[in-house]
Amino acid sequence: MSPVRRSLLAACAALLLSASHLSGETWALENGDRLTGTLIKDDGDALEIKHPHLGMLRLRKSALKLEAPPTGTAADLTVAEGPKAAAGLRKPASNWKRQLEFGFSQQSGTTSKEDLTIRGQLDAKLGDNTFRGTARLLQAESADRTVTDRREADFRWRHDLNKRLFTQTLTTYAADDVRLIDLSLEQQVGGGYRLVDQARHKMNVGMGAVVQYLEREGHEDATALLGSFFQDYAFTLNSRLKLTQESNVLVSESSVFSSLGGRSGLSGTPRDGNYRMRFNTAVQSKVTTQMSLNVRYEYDYDRSVPDPELRGDQRITTSLAYLW
Repeated sequence: MSPVRRSLLAACAALLLSASHLSGETWALENGDRLTGTLIKDDGDALEIKHPHLGMLRLRKSALKLEAPPTGTAADLTVAEGPKAAAGLRKPASNWKRQLEFGFSQQSGTTSKEDLTIRGQLDAKLGDNTFRGTARLLQAESADRTVTDRREADFRWRHDLNKRLFTQTLTTYAADDVRLIDLSLEQQVGGGYRLVDQARHKMNVGMGAVVQYLEREGHEDATALLGSFFQDYAFTLNSRLKLTQESNVLVSESSVFSSLGGRSGLSGTPRDGNYRMRFNTAVQSKVTTQMSLNVRYEYDYDRSVPDPELRGDQRITTSLAYLW
């Protein structure tokens, strides 16, 4: 069994396990109607609910229908206090938003090709801090030859200094068997500025410094210091359609793989400076509250890779995502 098909089976099992936990909540109203959605916030007097078709709704607890709990339980005390207290016992929504994307394509005939993409993401905002973690698996085979075999993960922490300024740390892990990268670890420290901060439009830019540790097959381990520039943009058209875009550039004046101690960690790389550029843009269209279709374009160029044919990599992926 090929590596892509083994990963495909593991991905299907993970998706089925995740899907079994996805469910919305339903509220009964005094007028007899029922409202289904996801609880976003409970402020005491009202609930903020995200409806799959109507978007964000505010529902006063006085409009909820009181359903008596089984007698002889502690819930009887709540019934006496009325529907407001009963609704207040509803479990609040989690601060973490989770998303799991899965894309697979197969072609047979004159040319056989299999392409697998799995991407997971966690997001949370706690006070002045915003957290995001992502993990990706990319595998592709063409004519029984592995053309992509990459694993990546990162964790980003942003802390708001004020309405416009923020600090940022980004920790990144990567391995690529095709580019012969056994291990790449990067730690970025920097800051950014919010150019646009509106309800539907958000755009951030920033810069910082990156320390990179690299283990590459056939070469000595190396550590490098690089400069970085990052930018991200998000546009929410409505409750169903959203566009996101991110880019990141790493630059060094000399070889990226020249160590901080002055030793060259990799031969055959350009000596007049290196750079790496990553671009990622995605369109997300929600089908239901917990499911969406995604089209993602990614471009990755790394000038430090010795083989010029392997420096650039771009792909367009259509995937199905679960959100909860």
